[in-house]
Amino acid sequence: MGKIEIKALGVIITVMILLSFAEAESTDNFWCNAKCKIKCEEQPFPEHYAQCMKDCESHCTELSSNPVYNCITGCRLMKSIATKNGASDLVENAMNTCMQECKKRI
Repeated sequence: MGKIEIKALGVIITVMILLSFAEAESTDNFWCNAKCKIKCEEQPFPEHYAQCMKDCESHCTELSSNPVYNCITGCRLMKSIATKNGASDLVENAMNTCMQECKKRI
């Protein structure tokens, strides 16, 4: 094995380890909360606003607990880590496999 192959293998192993321990920060909750505030802003009474926010935010958690959504998010996380590490070509096949597995769940 050449030095480049060993380095590439090291990067791949590092990415795999990071993927097993790391979890993406959910910014979806922030955006969903912002959308709910805009949507419920028109409510004339505070209790109507509170109920509107509660109903709207309940739909936010439904999306983030969906297994297909989580699968696609995991694939996207894997792609972004690989790109930052400079191993995007090496992980492209794994990314495609990941997306194929997500498509099977639909």
